[in-house]
Amino acid sequence: MSLEQFVTDWGLPALALGSVVEGDAVAFLGGVLAHRGHFRFEAAALAIAGGGFVADQICFHLGRHARRIAWVQRMIDRPAAQSVLTKAHVRPNFYALVMRFLYGLRTVGAAALGAAGLSPLRYALLDALSCLVWAHVVAGMGFGAGKAIERAIGHTELLEDLLVALAITLLAMLALWGLGRVLRRR
Repeated sequence: MSLEQFVTDWGLPALALGSVVEGDAVAFLGGVLAHRGHFRFEAAALAIAGGGFVADQICFHLGRHARRIAWVQRMIDRPAAQSVLTKAHVRPNFYALVMRFLYGLRTVGAAALGAAGLSPLRYALLDALSCLVWAHVVAGMGFGAGKAIERAIGHTELLEDLLVALAITLLAMLALWGLGRVLRRR
């Protein structure tokens, strides 16, 4: 089976599962694959949003129901989670909506919102909206990168496109990490 055929056959389930584990990189690559025509953009965005939603719900319910487990308690005791806990009491809807966009805070943020006592139904609705917007934005960036790659170097093999997109993703993540360090120092 060729890589092209594998992606066509298993791409959407792989995007959903991959976005449970690592959302941004998978969402970006999903946009690149949608640009290549392996599946429709909307189908890719929905698969990515579904995986992100599942990951967020797991973390939320761990924070809500499993606070006594040592590793969950350590996650909630992190300074970032404590900051979210403090602020979530004042503006829970806002934090439920933006947590998906704050790289590095998704897991601890969702757990902190669960520990803060936010209603599971309210969180699920706000998180679903947030995941849909996030998936469309990040996959859209991948789709645009796919177009840019095609314009810059022409139509290439799928593996070459994925490697270029992966390099772009890694550079973007490195830039965001560096920016985060600079902002934290201030």
